Amino acid sequence: MKQFYDEEYWELVEGFHEEDSLFKVKYASLLIDRNHLDPDSFVEIGCGAGRAARLMANKYGAESDAFDLAESVIEYARRNNSSPRVCFKVGSPVVGEKSYDVGYAFDVLEHVADYIGFLEECKRIAPVWIFHVPLDMNVSSVLRHGYLRAREKVRHIHYFSELSAIETLKDVGFTVEDKTLTPGWRELKGRQPFRGAIASAPRAILGLLNTSVAAHLLGGWSLMVLCRVHTPESSEG
Repeated sequence: MKQFYDEEYWELVEGFHEEDSLFKVKYASLLIDRNHLDPDSFVEIGCGAGRAARLMANKYGAESDAFDLAESVIEYARRNNSSPRVCFKVGSPVVGEKSYDVGYAFDVLEHVADYIGFLEECKRIAPVWIFHVPLDMNVSSVLRHGYLRAREKVRHIHYFSELSAIETLKDVGFTVEDKTLTPGWRELKGRQPFRGAIASAPRAILGLLNTSVAAHLLGGWSLMVLCRVHTPESSEG
């Protein structure tokens, strides 16, 4: 994880993704509430500015540990998003022994060199996980080589579609319990380049008919997915 998600990565990212936090928390909360979860503890990996960790902890009254590999980012989080419920830490929870009710990682998998090994470690520290995954692999991106811009500008080294992300989670041993596609093209409009603005109208029209098809053809959506660690007991249930 360190090679692609450390101090050097954050130097490329203005605002440590703080402006995206409300958007991501909105859809993560949708899945939590829809599945009637009531967590007492959270863990976040790749917390960035820490705003999402603060919002999630305060919304659900849960204790939270939020991790990032970059010391400068954790210092920023402690200054700007401190909460008595949140402990910001430099490092990774996968090297410790502590466990949590729910874990989440927003826009992390695409940066991690060994993302399969990373997911395996996640299973050890929480039974329920929420992942937010950009869907860089779509028809428009392949035709225009848009995924290479994601690699250059924000260090995406893996590219997912909705189906490939879900199948990856299943292969690792998660059971996908709920999901939604998050329309970054619409809710983060101020940060879209001109070519993204041009695609807004066809995305809106096709999205009304079939969001998954729109995401697969035109891009602009990410996947927010809630999954549970697969166990023999869950199979029997």
